[in-house]
Amino acid sequence: MKTFYRFLAIAAIVFGILGIVLAMVSVISIWQIYNPLTTSLDKLLLTAEKGLEVVDKGLSVVDPLVGLLANSMLEIQETGDELSAQIQDSSPLIDGLSYLLGEDIEPKVEQASASLIQVRDAAEQVNAISQTVSALPFLDLQGISDVTQGFVDLMEEIDQGVKDIRSGVENLKQGVSQEVIKPIQDRAAVVEDELNGLQTEIQATHVEVQNLYTFITVLRPRIPAILGIIAVLLTLQLLWGAFAQVALIYLAWIYLKIGRLDLHNIIPLQPKAISADNA
Repeated sequence: MKTFYRFLAIAAIVFGILGIVLAMVSVISIWQIYNPLTTSLDKLLLTAEKGLEVVDKGLSVVDPLVGLLANSMLEIQETGDELSAQIQDSSPLIDGLSYLLGEDIEPKVEQASASLIQVRDAAEQVNAISQTVSALPFLDLQGISDVTQGFVDLMEEIDQGVKDIRSGVENLKQGVSQEVIKPIQDRAAVVEDELNGLQTEIQATHVEVQNLYTFITVLRPRIPAILGIIAVLLTLQLLWGAFAQVALIYLAWIYLKIGRLDLHNIIPLQPKAISADNA
């Protein structure tokens, strides 16, 4: 039985030494990767910050444009009502519609579409690094790209709707009738609803982007300190583990030396009694 215990003591010493070596190597590795990791993470967050800044500015441009386009769609519907009331004297109203579509609405649609494409491209750049930084607490960059792509797709539908309305106005020049006016009004109403829905989603996304941007601008300067605290905590944990291994090696060595673990002899718990001769 003693042979078995001696084997266990030797194994404890071997594994204890390996544990100490592993702990020391881990501590050295932690502090070796500290600076490169801090630099890499700072670059990633800086890229995300710049991307979100582009998204923020783009949404700031698109939001009022979409509101103006929605008002224009309402104006088209109201003009249709006026046309219905005065079909005989409709030329000025038709000219006004043509001007509204050609000189006012169409440039706004093109500007909104171009801005949303820039927003989508910036969001895709942010989304590309979202997997890397998603491990950080309270930082979720995923999904922004999908949302902004939806904005671009919806804007393409709105653009097609405006073209349909313009085509209808061209038909009005050939002859004003309820059969021609009603489809224009209906299409304008659909486009207006789409624009109002788009504006609501843009505003919600804009708030989310601003919150993320603010969070990243606050987080970036604190990354070295956060990683430093994590490194210190891991170092202390590893050193505590190494100390435990030293204690295990010491106990195993004592057993191998005297053949037993007599803690009373190893660590005196009470002072020795003074003999009567010494008194």
